[in-house]
Amino acid sequence: MLVFDAGRRVLYANDAAIRLGTRLRPDSVWRDSIADWHPELVSPAALARVAADGEWVGEVFLQSDHAPPLVLLLQLVALRSGEALNYGLAARDVSADYALRSELSNRNAELK
Repeated sequence: MLVFDAGRRVLYANDAAIRLGTRLRPDSVWRDSIADWHPELVSPAALARVAADGEWVGEVFLQSDHAPPLVLLLQLVALRSGEALNYGLAARDVSADYALRSELSNRNAELK
C-alpha cells in the first residue's frame, strides 16, 4: 500500500510497496515522489478518474533498466479528509498471468 498526496509526494509506503520500489529502482534509496518509483506508475488520466469517481482499477506495463518488465494490476482510491485529497495505491504483480495469457494466445494463433 502506497499513500501519496495530490502533488504526488509519497506519504506512506508499507513493506510490500518498498519491495516493489526496490525492484523498479534499486539504485534509488529515496522515493519521495511517485515519479521516483517509476515515471509511468500512475498516469494523469488515472488520477483524474480517481478524483472524479473515487476509484480506478487497471493494469500498467512498466519497463525498467534494472529489472524485467512488470505488469501490475493497480487499484487507486481517493482518501479524502476535509478538503485534502490523498490517494491510496495497491498493486499486484500479474506479470506471470500476463505472460501465460500471451503464450496461450500465441498457441491459439498457431493452431488456426
